Amino acid sequence: MVEDITRHWQELCFAAAAEHDPEKLMELLALMNSALPRRQRQLTDQIHNESALEATGGKGRRIQ
Repeated sequence: MVEDITRHWQELCFAAAAEHDPEKLMELLALMNSALPRRQRQLTDQIHNESALEATGGKGRRIQ
């Protein structure tokens, strides 16, 4: 699931960067805005998981 969110976010960003039609660009930006909270949660969770991993001396699962 984490990889799906990352892939989806990257695809939206690449599509927006290459889009020349203003209406399609606005649609892509709206999709990016709706996906932003999920991406932020993903990155926040990753930071927390890495901090927990460091706090336990590297024991446990690392999530990317």
